[in-house]
Amino acid sequence: MPVFPQELLDAIVGKLDENPALKSCSLAASSLRVPCQRILLRSLTLSPGWAQWAPGGSIKDCVAAATLLAESPHISRYITRLTIELHETQIVDVDDKALLKVLSNLDNVHQCIVTRTEDVLEWDELSPGISSALVYFLFRQPLRELHVHFISAIPEITFLQLVAAAPLVSFLFVIIETSDHSSESLLLPPTVENLIFESDSEDACTVLARSQWAACIAAVRRLSIPPHYPAAENLIQATSRTLQHLRLRCTEPLETPTLSLPCLPALCSIELAVFWDDPAILWFLTVLSPLLAPGSSPALAELTITLFPIGRLRYKVLYALTAGLLTALDDALAAHPAAPRMRWRLDLSGDHSEAHFADFSQKMQRGMPVAHRAGRLEFEAYDEKSEYADGLSYAIQR
Repeated sequence: MPVFPQELLDAIVGKLDENPALKSCSLAASSLRVPCQRILLRSLTLSPGWAQWAPGGSIKDCVAAATLLAESPHISRYITRLTIELHETQIVDVDDKALLKVLSNLDNVHQCIVTRTEDVLEWDELSPGISSALVYFLFRQPLRELHVHFISAIPEITFLQLVAAAPLVSFLFVIIETSDHSSESLLLPPTVENLIFESDSEDACTVLARSQWAACIAAVRRLSIPPHYPAAENLIQATSRTLQHLRLRCTEPLETPTLSLPCLPALCSIELAVFWDDPAILWFLTVLSPLLAPGSSPALAELTITLFPIGRLRYKVLYALTAGLLTALDDALAAHPAAPRMRWRLDLSGDHSEAHFADFSQKMQRGMPVAHRAGRLEFEAYDEKSEYADGLSYAIQR
């Protein structure tokens, strides 16, 4: 019987994405057991009060997870994706003890999601043992990503510790409890390089924009932020020296925006993500003009506008982008020393999408002839779902 290299077997197993197939393979030969188990057991969801298996085969019950890891300690190395669904202190104490036991046994988590079981959880509703153990756990892991969702009243110092826990950190519906007595002597490593603010995280942005915490964001290279956040401009300014990729996603109408962009010497790409009919398109192109001036963004290689549909109103953008505006943009791009390309990404949900894509492309080509002739005008049919993996936003990593 031929013997195949283990590397080849691992590669074959890695192509399987269905649990029944992986389970069958794990029983077929001893050489397949470990690589199959690594995939089957790589994701773990902990939610106190559950006594069932979560989608994908991951345990939700904390007691069952603690028992499994105690009986088969080698499995802890397989778990690289962890979701912790936090709960209030009134949940039975046995679940807290089991959760602490599981956290103490894990040491190879690369991706961690911290969220709530339902509604929005206030941090002070956690038992003191859980809150302190969670922060300690995060700093023990070789984390690549940390996602914090639907948590309010996070103490400012705890929030800063979360920011320093991984190279990629994202926040969704997060509220910070600021304090006048925050320790200015707090020393945290500038770990975060990819910082993503989704909806309702204004407080998080405001805290990080303060000059006293500049060291925490000294290594940020990628930033995704709603431009209507009051502290958005200050945060962009604070990261301007290292910022290479900037994404402005308009989650609310920008009727009278005040954001202005500073000089960004390391910036390679900038993107506006907006609904078709939002006047922010015009605002963005106006605000962008100073950034295209010589010396403001010498490394800029790509300018992207991503347009999301919103019923029939998506056609309004064709009239909002006037010939004069497109000509000014075309001239500014042509004069830029790095000759950046312009990419239009269109989410074409709805009827007549192909015809609309063609109409839009032709108008942009006529309005920006210099970029078009130089081959620096690009159009891309786009699906917003492509920006997400397992419900997490990775838009800024494009």
